[in-house]
Amino acid sequence: MLRLLAPSPAGRRLDRGPEGLADETFIDFPVGWGSRTMTDRAFADVGIVRNIPFEAADQDTALGLVRNGLGVTLLPRAGNAEDGVSVFDVENADLDLPVAVALPSDRQPTAATAALLTSILRAVGRPG
Repeated sequence: MLRLLAPSPAGRRLDRGPEGLADETFIDFPVGWGSRTMTDRAFADVGIVRNIPFEAADQDTALGLVRNGLGVTLLPRAGNAEDGVSVFDVENADLDLPVAVALPSDRQPTAATAALLTSILRAVGRPG
């Protein structure tokens, strides 16, 4: 699930549906990245072409641009709690980004793999 991150304090109540975000300045990942494709599609489904003057190659850069008041961004719900940023759910939009993990069935995962899986499961609210 992607969530909307905006500068804090937002100073105004954001309408959290795609239509209400049409006039926002967006910070997003480059064209062709999975989350960018998904968000472009979600907004296009309701006839909105977003204003995206800033692209970031990583989450930290996107958050820095948001913290400095340059726009809003959509990032995964896990790992985006930041000072100076308000986090909102976007309503009425398909912003679920499926993630899959494949493991061999003939052996146990290594300690590193098990730790990674535990971290992923915790991030999505499931017990590890």
